[in-house]
Amino acid sequence: MSARWSVVLLGDDEGEVLARIEDSRSGLTVVRSCFELSEVLATVSGGLADAVLIVGPTPDLTLSLVQTLRSAGAAVVLMGADAGEGDWGLVTIPASASAEVIRQALETPVPEIASATAEPAVPEDLGSEDLLPSEPAAASSSTEMPAAERESPARGESTVVWGPLGAPGTTTAAVGIAAELAAAGHRTLLVDADTFGAGIAAFLGLLEESSGLSRACRAAERDVLDAGSLTECVDVVRIGRRRLEVLTGITRPERWIEVRRAPLLKVLRLARQEYDAVIVDVGYSLEQEESWVLDPGAPQRSTATLTALADADRILAVGQADPIGLPRLVRGVEDLQRLRELEPSMPSPTVVVNKLRAEAAGAAEERAAEEIGRAWARFGPGEPIAAFLRWDPPACDRALMRGRTLTEEAPRSPLTADLRDLAALVRPLPEGTGGQTPSEAAEQSRASGGRRGAGQRRPRRHRR
Repeated sequence: MSARWSVVLLGDDEGEVLARIEDSRSGLTVVRSCFELSEVLATVSGGLADAVLIVGPTPDLTLSLVQTLRSAGAAVVLMGADAGEGDWGLVTIPASASAEVIRQALETPVPEIASATAEPAVPEDLGSEDLLPSEPAAASSSTEMPAAERESPARGESTVVWGPLGAPGTTTAAVGIAAELAAAGHRTLLVDADTFGAGIAAFLGLLEESSGLSRACRAAERDVLDAGSLTECVDVVRIGRRRLEVLTGITRPERWIEVRRAPLLKVLRLARQEYDAVIVDVGYSLEQEESWVLDPGAPQRSTATLTALADADRILAVGQADPIGLPRLVRGVEDLQRLRELEPSMPSPTVVVNKLRAEAAGAAEERAAEEIGRAWARFGPGEPIAAFLRWDPPACDRALMRGRTLTEEAPRSPLTADLRDLAALVRPLPEGTGGQTPSEAAEQSRASGGRRGAGQRRPRRHRR
């Protein structure tokens, strides 16, 4: 005996599908026929239906809504030749499909989150004439780039840079790592996913007219995100003869709702396919609000951070080398370890201690790292310190005032050298021409006229 389904209909204005189901013995029961998506969501959330049948095109349907319906336990099927959301892993059947075909489509298993290039789910017992797969979006190839930068592996890696409360320098680390990777010739995307205080655009002297990440997430929500549309969302920062691509963060903190889990996940997974390295700067909060416990589909401000961490290939946990920053880092790493218990695929954090200086460590400069390492081994949560970043306020201030990376502005700074070593942990850095480091090559290009305006802060080009 086939399972029985309580179905809520959307878009069946003439009642044709309702009549077709009621005249059959397919095990389907229509509990409500709705005209608005809000009605559908309320019906499913109230436990009145375990299946949603959407008839015809529905422009307001988004990836987040689909995931909300699924998280509430509802199967979702699209009915009609004009429905084009197959890239979300949904099943699409013809508008003339029988009640039996509808039931088979509802029983077709689908992944929780469809990947950026996933094909629509195909019911094993439906013929090819019963399925209407959507056409995958074609990647745009209009933007030309050097041949060396077009060559990339089949799949890049995502590195999330996280730090606890208290400005430990995550943005400085994220920008520095991304700049070194880009200067070394790796195609690199820097993503500002900090929904509490996005700052990469200001850090790099980019105009803050709109958020590149918000634009990409909106495209993912509408199922129109592909390599071409992602390219249109990024800003390009030139580092010597190389380029660093940036998805800027939300322009106002209260707009965090624009960065939801499902579309952000799709953006990050597509980015890994298109870039050698994806560096993601995230907010400090790892909390899950009480509303999320009652309703897992409810958006929350820390969603972007939690989503990026769960999907990361590598996590850099950055803290300050002082009596306030180190205890915060200890507790933060412990929180990350607890998150790993809920997300087994999440990698162990790589601990990075930033702003290393003798004055805060209570030891001579040459012994500061040793003293902090000894204290960490005694009181830390078990993860070793993988890297130290020395503190160089003058270099950071000059770079920030001029909207440049440390790779460009201070290639011989000890902090830049430490960031270069940290970037090498993310991805191997080949030496530049003639034995130069990427930073030195960028400085030579700048000195020979690589970019104007070195003495003043100027907005960089906002879009490609």
